[in-house]
Amino acid sequence: MAINIDAKFKNTETVIIGTKNYDVVFNDKLRKDVYKAMLRAGDMKKQADKISDEEAEKMSLDEQEKYVSDKLADATKIMTDFFDSNFGKGEGKRIYDYYHQDTKMLTLIMGELYKEADKETRQNFKSKKNKYTSNKR
Repeated sequence: MAINIDAKFKNTETVIIGTKNYDVVFNDKLRKDVYKAMLRAGDMKKQADKISDEEAEKMSLDEQEKYVSDKLADATKIMTDFFDSNFGKGEGKRIYDYYHQDTKMLTLIMGELYKEADKETRQNFKSKKNKYTSNKR
């Protein structure tokens, strides 16, 4: 009798984003890419939010608006590049447009992807741990 390991452990799922189905592999690359993009985009947002009063006073209103706008555009590019890299060329813009050009929505989607990837890892670890623990008894 063959033991079907493939049936026990699965790291692929169909994910629906913006009404489109994607076959996603929740592997190390996806987790790393999500985490890296979220960190980089978060840093851009922090930079936009943390312009000091002293720095702001040195800038005209137009310069302040451009600074914040540029940082938000950088964060959006990081997110859309993530989707292009992991879901196919042009998918970042498609998803961004589907969600009414809202970078926060891209961040939330990426957070869900990371949570699902981490959940798979935790479930697989629990299954393995339970199997080995039950064998010791």
